[in-house]
Amino acid sequence: ETQSDATNMYDHGRPKRWSVLVPVGVIAFLVVQNLRTSVDLAFPKDLIANAPPPKAQLSHNDFASIVHHQHQHRRPRRQQGNATTLVILTGDLRCGERAWSSLERNVLEVNNADLALMVTAKILPRYQNASLFRLAKYNWPLTEYDDWSDAVDIMFRNHNSSKSWRQELFASASPESILLGGIRYKNATGHENRYSGSVAIQMMTRYFLQQKIQQLRLTEVYDKFVITRADHYYLCPHNITNLQGPHLWLPYGQDFHGYTDRHLVVGRHQVLQSLDIYPRFLVKEPEKYRHMYSDPIRAPHTNPETLLKTMWMDMNLTVQRFPRTMFICAVDGDPRSTLGRKWFPLLLKEEKVHFKYKGEYRDSRTSCGRHGGESGAWYVPKPPKKKKPPKWRRVLARLAKFVGLGSSS
Repeated sequence: ETQSDATNMYDHGRPKRWSVLVPVGVIAFLVVQNLRTSVDLAFPKDLIANAPPPKAQLSHNDFASIVHHQHQHRRPRRQQGNATTLVILTGDLRCGERAWSSLERNVLEVNNADLALMVTAKILPRYQNASLFRLAKYNWPLTEYDDWSDAVDIMFRNHNSSKSWRQELFASASPESILLGGIRYKNATGHENRYSGSVAIQMMTRYFLQQKIQQLRLTEVYDKFVITRADHYYLCPHNITNLQGPHLWLPYGQDFHGYTDRHLVVGRHQVLQSLDIYPRFLVKEPEKYRHMYSDPIRAPHTNPETLLKTMWMDMNLTVQRFPRTMFICAVDGDPRSTLGRKWFPLLLKEEKVHFKYKGEYRDSRTSCGRHGGESGAWYVPKPPKKKKPPKWRRVLARLAKFVGLGSSS
Protein backbone atom coordinates (compact mmCIF):
# COMPACT_ATOMS: atom_id res chain seq x y z
CA GLU A 1 0.00 0.00 0.00
CA THR A 2 2.77 2.34 0.80
CA GLN A 3 4.43 1.64 -2.58
CA SER A 4 1.17 1.98 -4.52
CA ASP A 5 0.35 5.18 -2.73
CA ALA A 6 3.77 6.54 -3.67
CA THR A 7 3.18 5.56 -7.31
CA ASN A 8 -0.21 7.23 -7.38
CA MET A 9 1.25 10.35 -5.87
CA TYR A 10 3.99 10.40 -8.56
CA ASP A 11 1.50 9.87 -11.37
CA HIS A 12 -0.68 12.63 -10.03
CA GLY A 13 2.18 15.12 -10.03
CA ARG A 14 3.48 14.24 -13.56
CA PRO A 15 1.83 16.10 -16.48
CA LYS A 16 -0.45 13.91 -18.60
CA ARG A 17 0.76 12.97 -22.08
CA TRP A 18 -2.38 14.26 -23.87
CA SER A 19 -1.91 17.74 -22.39
CA VAL A 20 1.32 18.02 -24.42
CA LEU A 21 0.29 16.24 -27.61
CA VAL A 22 -2.95 18.17 -28.19
CA PRO A 23 -1.37 21.68 -28.41
CA VAL A 24 1.40 20.31 -30.62
CA GLY A 25 -1.14 18.75 -32.94
CA VAL A 26 -3.16 21.95 -33.15
CA ILE A 27 -0.07 23.96 -34.02
CA ALA A 28 0.96 21.44 -36.68
CA PHE A 29 -2.55 21.55 -38.20
CA LEU A 30 -2.47 25.35 -38.41
CA VAL A 31 0.99 25.34 -40.00
CA VAL A 32 -0.12 22.85 -42.68
CA GLN A 33 -3.24 24.90 -43.45
CA ASN A 34 -1.14 28.07 -43.75
CA LEU A 35 1.24 26.35 -46.17
CA ARG A 36 -1.66 25.10 -48.31
CA THR A 37 -3.12 28.61 -48.46
CA SER A 38 0.24 30.06 -49.52
CA VAL A 39 0.59 27.44 -52.25
CA ASP A 40 -2.93 28.18 -53.54
CA LEU A 41 -2.16 31.90 -53.71
CA ALA A 42 1.16 31.37 -55.47
CA PHE A 43 -0.21 28.78 -57.92
CA PRO A 44 -3.92 29.40 -58.67
CA LYS A 45 -5.92 26.48 -60.01
CA ASP A 46 -6.64 28.27 -63.30
CA LEU A 47 -2.93 28.89 -63.78
CA ILE A 48 -2.11 25.25 -63.12
CA ALA A 49 -4.90 24.11 -65.44
CA ASN A 50 -3.67 26.33 -68.27
CA ALA A 51 -0.01 25.55 -67.75
CA PRO A 52 1.76 23.40 -70.36
CA PRO A 53 2.35 19.72 -69.52
CA PRO A 54 5.50 19.04 -67.51
CA LYS A 55 8.64 18.49 -69.51
CA ALA A 56 12.19 17.68 -68.72
CA GLN A 57 13.09 21.32 -69.50
CA LEU A 58 10.68 24.17 -70.25
CA SER A 59 11.44 26.19 -73.35
CA HIS A 60 11.47 29.98 -73.35
CA ASN A 61 8.04 30.13 -75.03
CA ASP A 62 6.52 27.80 -72.45
CA PHE A 63 7.90 29.87 -69.62
CA ALA A 64 6.62 33.07 -71.21
CA SER A 65 3.12 31.59 -71.52
CA ILE A 66 3.05 30.87 -67.79
CA VAL A 67 4.29 34.33 -66.88
CA HIS A 68 1.63 35.88 -69.13
CA HIS A 69 -1.10 34.49 -66.88
CA GLN A 70 0.44 36.25 -63.89
CA HIS A 71 1.10 39.58 -65.67
CA GLN A 72 -1.79 40.49 -67.91
CA HIS A 73 -0.46 44.06 -68.24
CA ARG A 74 2.83 42.97 -69.76
CA ARG A 75 4.03 45.48 -72.39
CA PRO A 76 4.41 44.28 -75.98
CA ARG A 77 7.80 44.53 -77.60
CA ARG A 78 8.29 47.49 -79.92
CA GLN A 79 7.55 46.66 -83.54
CA GLN A 80 9.67 48.20 -86.25
CA GLY A 81 8.21 49.91 -89.30
CA ASN A 82 4.72 50.85 -88.13
CA ALA A 83 5.39 53.50 -85.49
CA THR A 84 3.02 56.46 -85.36
CA THR A 85 4.82 58.30 -82.54
CA LEU A 86 8.23 59.96 -82.58
CA VAL A 87 10.03 60.61 -79.30
CA ILE A 88 12.65 63.36 -79.59
CA LEU A 89 15.37 63.83 -76.97
CA THR A 90 17.14 67.18 -76.61
CA GLY A 91 19.86 68.60 -74.39
CA ASP A 92 22.92 66.99 -72.85
CA LEU A 93 23.37 63.27 -72.35
CA ARG A 94 23.16 62.67 -68.64
CA CYS A 95 22.03 60.05 -66.11
CA GLY A 96 23.29 57.13 -68.19
CA GLU A 97 21.83 53.75 -68.99
CA ARG A 98 19.48 53.59 -66.02
CA ALA A 99 17.52 56.53 -67.39
CA TRP A 100 17.65 55.33 -71.00
CA SER A 101 16.54 51.81 -70.17
CA SER A 102 13.53 53.35 -68.39
CA LEU A 103 12.87 55.37 -71.56
CA GLU A 104 12.94 52.26 -73.72
CA ARG A 105 10.84 50.24 -71.29
CA ASN A 106 8.24 52.83 -70.27
CA VAL A 107 7.98 55.07 -73.34
CA LEU A 108 9.24 53.53 -76.57
CA GLU A 109 7.87 50.03 -76.02
CA VAL A 110 4.62 51.20 -74.46
CA ASN A 111 3.81 53.52 -77.37
CA ASN A 112 5.59 51.54 -80.12
CA ALA A 113 7.49 54.75 -80.88
CA ASP A 114 10.56 55.68 -82.89
CA LEU A 115 13.38 57.67 -81.33
CA ALA A 116 15.16 60.80 -82.58
CA LEU A 117 18.16 62.51 -80.97
CA MET A 118 19.00 66.20 -81.08
CA VAL A 119 21.68 66.27 -78.42
CA THR A 120 24.90 68.23 -78.22
CA ALA A 121 27.61 67.11 -80.60
CA LYS A 122 30.25 67.14 -77.84
CA ILE A 123 29.57 63.90 -75.97
CA LEU A 124 31.40 62.71 -72.88
CA PRO A 125 33.68 59.71 -73.49
CA ARG A 126 31.61 57.61 -71.08
CA TYR A 127 28.53 58.10 -73.32
CA GLN A 128 30.17 57.57 -76.72
CA ASN A 129 28.64 54.09 -76.97
CA ALA A 130 25.33 54.88 -75.28
CA SER A 131 22.38 52.61 -76.05
CA LEU A 132 20.46 55.67 -77.27
CA PHE A 133 22.45 55.67 -80.50
CA ARG A 134 21.45 52.06 -81.11
CA LEU A 135 17.78 52.80 -80.39
CA ALA A 136 17.58 56.03 -82.38
CA LYS A 137 16.15 56.07 -85.89
CA TYR A 138 17.23 59.71 -86.38
CA ASN A 139 20.35 61.38 -85.04
CA TRP A 140 20.70 65.15 -85.55
CA PRO A 141 23.77 66.35 -83.61
CA LEU A 142 23.33 69.86 -82.27
CA THR A 143 26.17 72.30 -82.88
CA GLU A 144 27.37 74.04 -79.75
CA TYR A 145 28.02 77.75 -80.21
CA ASP A 146 30.27 79.76 -77.97
CA ASP A 147 28.06 82.73 -78.83
CA TRP A 148 24.48 81.69 -79.63
CA SER A 149 23.86 84.93 -81.46
CA ASP A 150 25.60 83.14 -84.36
CA ALA A 151 22.76 80.61 -84.29
CA VAL A 152 20.22 83.43 -84.16
CA ASP A 153 21.88 84.82 -87.32
CA ILE A 154 20.86 81.61 -89.11
CA MET A 155 17.25 82.09 -88.05
CA PHE A 156 17.21 85.69 -89.32
CA ARG A 157 18.76 84.65 -92.64
CA ASN A 158 16.15 81.90 -93.11
CA HIS A 159 13.44 84.52 -92.62
CA ASN A 160 15.16 86.97 -95.02
CA SER A 161 15.43 89.49 -92.23
CA SER A 162 17.98 92.22 -91.62
CA LYS A 163 21.23 91.47 -89.83
CA SER A 164 20.96 94.63 -87.79
CA TRP A 165 19.03 92.75 -85.12
CA ARG A 166 22.07 92.68 -82.83
CA GLN A 167 22.37 96.45 -82.56
CA GLU A 168 18.63 96.83 -82.03
CA LEU A 169 18.48 94.06 -79.43
CA PHE A 170 21.61 95.00 -77.48
CA ALA A 171 20.56 98.65 -77.39
CA SER A 172 17.28 97.82 -75.64
CA ALA A 173 17.91 94.56 -73.78
CA SER A 174 18.47 94.57 -70.05
CA PRO A 175 21.82 93.04 -68.97
CA GLU A 176 19.83 90.95 -66.47
CA SER A 177 17.55 89.41 -69.10
CA ILE A 178 17.05 85.67 -68.76
CA LEU A 179 15.37 85.14 -72.13
CA LEU A 180 18.62 85.84 -74.00
CA GLY A 181 20.74 83.40 -71.99
CA GLY A 182 23.63 82.07 -74.07
CA ILE A 183 24.05 85.21 -76.25
CA ARG A 184 27.14 87.37 -75.83
CA TYR A 185 27.06 91.16 -75.87
CA LYS A 186 29.36 94.11 -75.17
CA ASN A 187 28.56 96.32 -72.23
CA ALA A 188 28.96 100.10 -72.01
CA THR A 189 32.68 99.81 -71.27
CA GLY A 190 33.31 97.57 -74.29
CA HIS A 191 33.82 94.36 -72.32
CA GLU A 192 32.14 91.23 -73.64
CA ASN A 193 29.58 89.61 -71.36
CA ARG A 194 27.07 86.82 -71.70
CA TYR A 195 23.43 86.84 -70.73
CA SER A 196 22.88 84.42 -67.86
CA GLY A 197 21.00 81.17 -68.28
CA SER A 198 20.43 79.06 -71.37
CA VAL A 199 17.05 80.13 -72.77
CA ALA A 200 18.50 81.07 -76.15
CA ILE A 201 20.12 77.64 -76.37
CA GLN A 202 16.87 75.91 -75.53
CA MET A 203 14.70 77.96 -77.89
CA MET A 204 17.15 77.73 -80.78
CA THR A 205 17.18 73.96 -80.27
CA ARG A 206 13.42 74.04 -80.75
CA TYR A 207 13.87 76.12 -83.89
CA PHE A 208 16.41 73.67 -85.37
CA LEU A 209 14.05 70.82 -84.47
CA GLN A 210 11.23 72.60 -86.27
CA GLN A 211 13.42 72.87 -89.37
CA LYS A 212 14.26 69.14 -89.29
CA ILE A 213 10.62 68.12 -89.01
CA GLN A 214 9.78 70.34 -91.97
CA GLN A 215 12.71 69.20 -94.12
CA LEU A 216 12.01 65.48 -93.57
CA ARG A 217 8.22 65.99 -93.71
CA LEU A 218 7.83 63.98 -90.54
CA THR A 219 4.30 65.29 -89.96
CA GLU A 220 3.30 63.02 -92.83
CA VAL A 221 4.90 60.03 -91.11
CA TYR A 222 3.95 60.40 -87.45
CA ASP A 223 0.70 61.33 -85.73
CA LYS A 224 2.22 62.35 -82.39
CA PHE A 225 5.48 63.84 -81.18
CA VAL A 226 6.98 63.62 -77.70
CA ILE A 227 9.58 66.35 -77.19
CA THR A 228 11.48 65.79 -73.99
CA ARG A 229 14.88 65.76 -72.33
CA ALA A 230 17.63 63.16 -72.52
CA ASP A 231 18.04 63.04 -68.73
CA HIS A 232 14.53 61.96 -67.71
CA TYR A 233 13.95 58.86 -65.61
CA TYR A 234 10.52 57.25 -66.15
CA LEU A 235 9.20 55.56 -63.02
CA CYS A 236 6.30 53.78 -64.75
CA PRO A 237 4.73 53.46 -68.23
CA HIS A 238 4.04 56.77 -69.97
CA ASN A 239 1.16 55.80 -72.25
CA ILE A 240 0.04 58.65 -74.54
CA THR A 241 -2.79 56.76 -76.24
CA ASN A 242 -5.48 58.81 -74.50
CA LEU A 243 -3.76 62.17 -75.07
CA GLN A 244 -5.96 63.10 -77.99
CA GLY A 245 -7.31 66.30 -79.51
CA PRO A 246 -5.72 69.51 -80.81
CA HIS A 247 -4.01 70.25 -77.50
CA LEU A 248 -0.51 70.58 -76.11
CA TRP A 249 -0.19 67.94 -73.41
CA LEU A 250 2.08 68.74 -70.46
CA PRO A 251 2.74 66.91 -67.18
CA TYR A 252 1.47 68.49 -63.98
CA GLY A 253 3.83 70.69 -62.00
CA GLN A 254 7.11 72.56 -62.49
CA ASP A 255 5.40 75.50 -64.24
CA PHE A 256 7.07 78.42 -62.43
CA HIS A 257 4.30 80.90 -63.32
CA GLY A 258 4.11 79.60 -66.90
CA TYR A 259 4.15 76.22 -68.66
CA THR A 260 6.79 73.60 -67.99
CA ASP A 261 9.44 73.39 -70.72
CA ARG A 262 10.72 69.87 -70.01
CA HIS A 263 8.18 67.58 -71.65
CA LEU A 264 5.63 68.04 -74.41
CA VAL A 265 3.23 65.67 -76.17
CA VAL A 266 1.74 67.22 -79.30
CA GLY A 267 -0.07 66.15 -82.45
CA ARG A 268 1.24 66.54 -85.99
CA HIS A 269 -1.04 69.50 -86.75
CA GLN A 270 0.29 71.57 -83.81
CA VAL A 271 3.91 70.49 -83.51
CA LEU A 272 5.46 73.04 -85.91
CA GLN A 273 3.49 75.90 -84.43
CA SER A 274 4.35 74.91 -80.86
CA LEU A 275 8.08 75.08 -81.68
CA ASP A 276 7.84 78.51 -83.34
CA ILE A 277 8.90 80.41 -80.21
CA TYR A 278 12.09 82.34 -80.97
CA PRO A 279 11.12 83.25 -84.57
CA ARG A 280 7.95 84.84 -83.28
CA PHE A 281 9.76 86.38 -80.33
CA LEU A 282 12.66 88.01 -82.20
CA VAL A 283 11.82 88.05 -85.92
CA LYS A 284 8.08 88.14 -86.62
CA GLU A 285 6.78 90.34 -83.79
CA PRO A 286 9.80 91.81 -81.96
CA GLU A 287 8.05 95.02 -80.90
CA LYS A 288 5.23 93.13 -79.24
CA TYR A 289 7.53 91.15 -76.96
CA ARG A 290 10.43 93.58 -76.53
CA HIS A 291 9.34 94.51 -73.02
CA MET A 292 9.91 90.92 -71.86
CA TYR A 293 13.68 91.32 -72.17
CA SER A 294 14.12 95.11 -72.02
CA ASP A 295 12.13 96.05 -68.91
CA PRO A 296 14.76 96.30 -66.13
CA ILE A 297 12.20 95.17 -63.54
CA ARG A 298 10.52 92.38 -65.49
CA ALA A 299 13.46 91.04 -67.51
CA PRO A 300 15.34 89.37 -64.59
CA HIS A 301 12.21 87.43 -63.64
CA THR A 302 10.80 86.43 -67.03
CA ASN A 303 11.75 82.77 -67.38
CA PRO A 304 11.33 80.31 -70.28
CA GLU A 305 8.14 78.92 -68.73
CA THR A 306 6.58 82.39 -68.88
CA LEU A 307 7.75 82.80 -72.47
CA LEU A 308 6.13 79.53 -73.52
CA LYS A 309 2.84 80.41 -71.86
CA THR A 310 2.77 83.85 -73.48
CA MET A 311 3.56 82.52 -76.95
CA TRP A 312 1.18 79.56 -76.86
CA MET A 313 -1.67 81.72 -75.59
CA ASP A 314 -1.05 84.23 -78.39
CA MET A 315 -1.08 81.33 -80.87
CA ASN A 316 -4.43 80.14 -79.44
CA LEU A 317 -2.92 76.78 -78.53
CA THR A 318 -4.72 75.07 -75.65
CA VAL A 319 -2.87 73.15 -72.95
CA GLN A 320 -4.09 69.99 -71.22
CA ARG A 321 -2.45 68.06 -68.38
CA PHE A 322 -1.61 64.48 -67.50
CA PRO A 323 -0.03 62.94 -64.37
CA ARG A 324 3.74 63.22 -64.21
CA THR A 325 5.70 59.98 -64.46
CA MET A 326 9.23 61.31 -65.07
CA PHE A 327 11.89 63.35 -63.28
CA ILE A 328 15.29 64.86 -64.13
CA CYS A 329 18.19 62.71 -62.95
CA ALA A 330 21.96 62.40 -62.98
CA VAL A 331 24.55 59.86 -61.87
CA ASP A 332 27.96 60.18 -60.29
CA GLY A 333 30.46 61.32 -62.89
CA ASP A 334 28.14 63.66 -64.79
CA PRO A 335 29.62 67.18 -65.10
CA ARG A 336 28.47 69.36 -62.25
CA SER A 337 28.50 72.44 -64.48
CA THR A 338 25.47 71.10 -66.34
CA LEU A 339 23.49 70.46 -63.18
CA GLY A 340 22.90 74.07 -62.22
CA ARG A 341 23.16 75.83 -58.89
CA LYS A 342 19.93 74.35 -57.57
CA TRP A 343 21.05 70.74 -57.99
CA PHE A 344 19.68 68.65 -55.14
CA PRO A 345 22.15 65.74 -54.69
CA LEU A 346 19.78 63.13 -53.25
CA LEU A 347 20.45 59.54 -54.24
CA LEU A 348 17.42 57.30 -54.82
CA LYS A 349 17.97 53.89 -53.30
CA GLU A 350 15.73 52.02 -55.73
CA GLU A 351 16.65 53.76 -58.99
CA LYS A 352 20.30 54.43 -58.05
CA VAL A 353 20.25 57.95 -59.53
CA HIS A 354 20.28 61.53 -58.23
CA PHE A 355 17.35 63.83 -58.82
CA LYS A 356 17.19 67.60 -59.05
CA TYR A 357 13.72 68.63 -57.91
CA LYS A 358 12.15 66.96 -54.91
CA GLY A 359 8.61 67.98 -55.94
CA GLU A 360 9.10 66.52 -59.40
CA TYR A 361 10.13 63.16 -57.96
CA ARG A 362 7.30 63.13 -55.41
CA ASP A 363 4.71 63.84 -58.13
CA SER A 364 6.11 60.99 -60.21
CA ARG A 365 5.96 58.55 -57.32
CA THR A 366 2.39 59.56 -56.55
CA SER A 367 1.31 59.15 -60.17
CA CYS A 368 2.99 55.76 -60.42
CA GLY A 369 1.36 54.53 -57.21
CA ARG A 370 4.58 54.21 -55.27
CA HIS A 371 4.80 55.34 -51.69
CA GLY A 372 7.60 55.85 -49.26
CA GLY A 373 8.79 59.37 -49.90
CA GLU A 374 11.12 60.48 -47.19
CA SER A 375 10.58 57.26 -45.25
CA GLY A 376 13.31 55.54 -47.23
CA ALA A 377 13.03 56.36 -50.92
CA TRP A 378 16.16 58.47 -50.84
CA TYR A 379 18.93 59.53 -48.54
CA VAL A 380 21.07 62.64 -48.29
CA PRO A 381 24.80 61.99 -48.58
CA LYS A 382 26.63 63.55 -45.67
CA PRO A 383 28.54 66.67 -46.76
CA PRO A 384 32.28 66.65 -46.14
CA LYS A 385 33.32 68.16 -42.87
CA LYS A 386 34.61 71.68 -43.09
CA LYS A 387 38.18 72.08 -41.99
CA LYS A 388 38.62 74.38 -39.05
CA PRO A 389 40.83 77.40 -39.69
CA PRO A 390 44.21 77.46 -37.89
CA LYS A 391 44.15 78.41 -34.24
CA TRP A 392 45.94 81.71 -34.80
CA ARG A 393 43.23 82.76 -37.27
CA ARG A 394 40.52 81.92 -34.77
CA VAL A 395 42.31 83.98 -32.11
CA LEU A 396 42.63 86.96 -34.48
CA ALA A 397 38.96 86.64 -35.45
CA ARG A 398 37.92 86.71 -31.79
CA LEU A 399 40.22 89.64 -31.11
CA ALA A 400 38.82 91.56 -34.09
CA LYS A 401 35.31 90.82 -32.95
CA PHE A 402 36.15 91.97 -29.43
CA VAL A 403 37.74 95.18 -30.68
CA GLY A 404 34.81 95.84 -32.98
CA LEU A 405 32.34 95.38 -30.15
CA GLY A 406 34.40 97.60 -27.85
CA SER A 407 34.64 100.45 -30.38
CA SER A 408 30.92 100.27 -31.25
CA SER A 409 29.97 100.54 -27.61
